[in-house]
Amino acid sequence: MNMRMQKLFTRLLCCLAVGQALSAPAGDPPLLIFNRVRFYPAPGKEQAMVGGKFSGSNVSPNAGFELLGEIKTAPAPNQWNELAIPNTKPYRWLRYDAPAGSYGMVAELEFYAGDRKLAGSPYGSIAQREPGRSYPRAMDGKTNSVWETDNPDGQFVALDTWDFSAVKQPIMEPGEHRGNIPVSVKCPTPEKGPIQVTLRCSTPGAMIRYTIDGTTPGINDGVVYDKPFTIDHTTTIVAVAFRKDLAPSPATMWTYLVDGSTKPGLRSFSIGNSLTQSTARMGIFAHTAGYLHEYTNFTKPGVPTYSLWEGFASQPKPEWTQTLEAIPNIDEFTVQLRDFDVAHEAKHDILFFNLIRAKSPEMQPWFYTEWTERARYQPPGAKVDLSRGVPRYGLGKLTALPTDTGEFRAARPSSFRRAVGRNRQARFYSTLRKCRRK
Repeated sequence: MNMRMQKLFTRLLCCLAVGQALSAPAGDPPLLIFNRVRFYPAPGKEQAMVGGKFSGSNVSPNAGFELLGEIKTAPAPNQWNELAIPNTKPYRWLRYDAPAGSYGMVAELEFYAGDRKLAGSPYGSIAQREPGRSYPRAMDGKTNSVWETDNPDGQFVALDTWDFSAVKQPIMEPGEHRGNIPVSVKCPTPEKGPIQVTLRCSTPGAMIRYTIDGTTPGINDGVVYDKPFTIDHTTTIVAVAFRKDLAPSPATMWTYLVDGSTKPGLRSFSIGNSLTQSTARMGIFAHTAGYLHEYTNFTKPGVPTYSLWEGFASQPKPEWTQTLEAIPNIDEFTVQLRDFDVAHEAKHDILFFNLIRAKSPEMQPWFYTEWTERARYQPPGAKVDLSRGVPRYGLGKLTALPTDTGEFRAARPSSFRRAVGRNRQARFYSTLRKCRRK
């Protein structure tokens, strides 16, 4: 197909997509159909895109992809290229799989439904050839940046377009308890049962399914919601909404703590930067088993341990003092390893450990390493590794939360570990060994 015919075909598909959006039932969100892609090859690496494939999925970020198009010839250098995608179905996850042996080598990718550029959350292969060449570079809007990996095969970059092509997340009442984990979890006071629970979804025509055992509902699993229901004991409810022409909604999860079916819990305190806030999920897991876990953090964006010590704790500022005094006792204390100077990091970790132990002698210290895996990029049904997350609770009693709620997972190898190397890392933990309770 010559360039002129290809452009005409692309415009025809655009018109079809607009027609489909306009023909959606009144009140429904427009169905945005991915039907063309624009791409800009890395300079001098045009041939590396030949054989690259585009696909879509409504199953999960990593499974259920259906092939939609392929780059057959080398794109023109130093300019945008366009490929028509003969597709008439909405997909939540759109993906580009780089050819074997290519190392990625893409400057920019843009997915379109007609003339509308699709937005969303990029994700992809973690590998990068050098700093500044990771998968977000393929969708940063800059043609002078390049996505290049250190692995020649099996590399991909993708876009989660859930806001355009997925059912809206169900809302659970009382309270709008969404799947995202709050930054601070002050344990709620157990409520008197029975509690009447109502579910609703803003997407017209959506069907809501829910479970009361902590598992994630599927299109054929769970109870179809048709009216409010009551619970009389501590229960974890998970709800997902479905509609045949859209991807399933993200899961909504909440544990209702009911008086008479709860147990005393622990108090955890975490310091670090904003990434450390994901340790709040330990409390969320504990609640699923009825433990009245309470979580508090003291974090500042991008701040290493020594800055927290020197800026807030060594000569206590009111902000630090008020946070610490509000916690009667600390059972679990988490510090984030961030300083690339091992001795410097160890020194300030020990200072914090001693300070917290003066308040709570039986405190158990924990290390948090970046980065935690984003659960939304995991296949449905992936199990949670709780061996580090909730150390003092019976693991068999806790619910494995649904994928879209952001599960607490074992950390990937951290940037800290990569920077200091295995031997220096061993010395680091040896330095801190005396601080760990036997």
